[in-house]
Amino acid sequence: MLRLILLLATSLLVASEVTVLSSVQTIYTRSPKLRIRGTGFDADEHHIFLDMAASGQPSLKLDKDYMITKDDDGLILKLLTNRKWVDMEGRNPPVALILNGVRLNSPDSENLLADKLILANVLQTPTVFPSDNLLYIHASNELRINGTGFVGCKKVDLYFDPPLYKEIAYEVVSSFPLAKNEIVLRLRHGYEWRTDPGPLVVMGIDTGGGPVKTNGDDGIRVAEVQADLANHGITIEDSYLDQVIYHDAPSVYITGTGFNELGTVFRFANGLLGKGVNYTTTGLTSTSATLRLVPGSHWRKKC
Repeated sequence: MLRLILLLATSLLVASEVTVLSSVQTIYTRSPKLRIRGTGFDADEHHIFLDMAASGQPSLKLDKDYMITKDDDGLILKLLTNRKWVDMEGRNPPVALILNGVRLNSPDSENLLADKLILANVLQTPTVFPSDNLLYIHASNELRINGTGFVGCKKVDLYFDPPLYKEIAYEVVSSFPLAKNEIVLRLRHGYEWRTDPGPLVVMGIDTGGGPVKTNGDDGIRVAEVQADLANHGITIEDSYLDQVIYHDAPSVYITGTGFNELGTVFRFANGLLGKGVNYTTTGLTSTSATLRLVPGSHWRKKC
């Protein structure tokens, strides 16, 4: 009889322990939902108390920061309006959201979680700034998009209207993880920003936590696309016989006619970008220009 009582007591003890599957998600500070998969949440939804916070921050509060819904796989946490999973002030993303404890029926009851674990890596919710950048359908080589929540991101996917597809029509030339809240796109040879003049709109963005809308269903205009202009008599002189360089030579010289001394954009078949991305333009006159290579870049990756 004593043996049976001990076995029952042991069984109840095991059953009372909460088990959470270790599966680290990537979410944004304002992602609407967070799922916790596991077993042992044997209490009413309003009587499950989670000790959950980023390191050094106070624990999120049930019914103040989030609500709980139970399902067959565990819990679904819904973030309440104007709340955040993590306060990013003074922190570099991603920031770990840690589950330190689970208590049932009372916030002062025994912690049923055997070991604390990371629930999610939290990124700043990204936004995109509107811009009146002027692009020409084919002639403009580069588009810079600014916003917030880009720093530290290891990927950025953009959803355009009209559709514009990464690695098909354009490629991202910014280095990852991003060091600032800007991403630089380069149009690929033979493609266009739009088939006809009009606005180029970003409808959504994904920096690692899933797609989020920009400005609801309206999106954010990041450029105004216009028809290509005539060449205005610009010519470039051949200099390949006299100018033989290494792929990391500090400077390249271009001569010709019709350059605008206030600013001339050169477009290269291999997609080199100026303005400090791959090179900068100096010494610009109506007949010549000096291109200076940014350290770490190459005029051509393959000779």
